[in-house]
Amino acid sequence: MGIEQIMAVSVGLLTILFLALSLKIMGLRRAHKVPHSNETDSKAFLDAVDAQRNFERYTSYTLILFLVLMFFNADPMGFLVLNIVYVVGRAIHAYGVIVKEQSANPSLTWRMAGMKLTFLTILVSGIWIFILKGFGW
Repeated sequence: MGIEQIMAVSVGLLTILFLALSLKIMGLRRAHKVPHSNETDSKAFLDAVDAQRNFERYTSYTLILFLVLMFFNADPMGFLVLNIVYVVGRAIHAYGVIVKEQSANPSLTWRMAGMKLTFLTILVSGIWIFILKGFGW
């Protein structure tokens, strides 16, 4: 699988995850009768909005890093691993915020695991870009 195909699959999966988060917010907005100003006491709704915003912020930046890695012709296997780690991290984070933190026994474990994978992806991508461009490896 080439680097372009890896990117295409990742973007497709991330798009599906983003739409799932959006649909969750829409359902909670209807269920809790939340106005468009988002003024509500519904923790479930506010957590879902937070998960979506968090996804938007980190995914935008990470996709820029991935595009730079593509531009510099990064190793496809390493690029595949980074993409898998990122997509899994974002899915775990969303699951942790929307499902696990709303359960009878709330836990930050899933959310934190997702953030660690996200930060790891960003860190490795940044270092890799520095090495590819700075040293031409």
